[in-house]
Amino acid sequence: MVRDLVKFLYSVSKIYPDVVLHCFSVGAYQFGEMLAQLDDPEFLESVKAKNTDEDPKAMIERVIKGIIFDSPVNLNGIATSVSRAMTDQPALCKTLETAINTHLAIARPVATVYYERASDYAHSNKMTQAPGLLIVSEKDHIGAPEMSRKLMDAWIENGIDVTMRVFKDSGHVQHFAKYPSEYRGEVDSFLTKLNLVSKKQ
Repeated sequence: MVRDLVKFLYSVSKIYPDVVLHCFSVGAYQFGEMLAQLDDPEFLESVKAKNTDEDPKAMIERVIKGIIFDSPVNLNGIATSVSRAMTDQPALCKTLETAINTHLAIARPVATVYYERASDYAHSNKMTQAPGLLIVSEKDHIGAPEMSRKLMDAWIENGIDVTMRVFKDSGHVQHFAKYPSEYRGEVDSFLTKLNLVSKKQ
């Protein structure tokens, strides 16, 4: 699926010069996986149009002007966050956390290793030309704010301009439903910063 996204972004890069990625929840994982695919020369060669010297990676990076993460979920801390989202009973929470970590350990060769790679790519994001907007909530146990703060720190260290909005009590991927006007305001401000807001007629 992520490879299809890369192919799509490459195919429309000549038509749409300004693209903003708006990723929800595990979309943060997909973003990291997209960066991994953009580092695969063999795959990119298969994507490239015939009889051209175009660089798909450069073309895709050129059109991506901004990145919005809504309730991003990261592998590191997922066991704790999901268990807390399911129950507030400490003993049961610990049991669930252990079960999730055990599953990730068992599935490491066939799945977890790819989650780890995507997480590493997302945090080491080198698309410094594309500012980021992170939208989270204090009450979101699945996409806990601590995850986004670590991501924000990593991006800032990479030279990326990052803004983070923390809502008070909206649930996972429920920020727009709970705070529609504030959410629109954050996105509008972000697009304005990118010079992508159309002038009113």
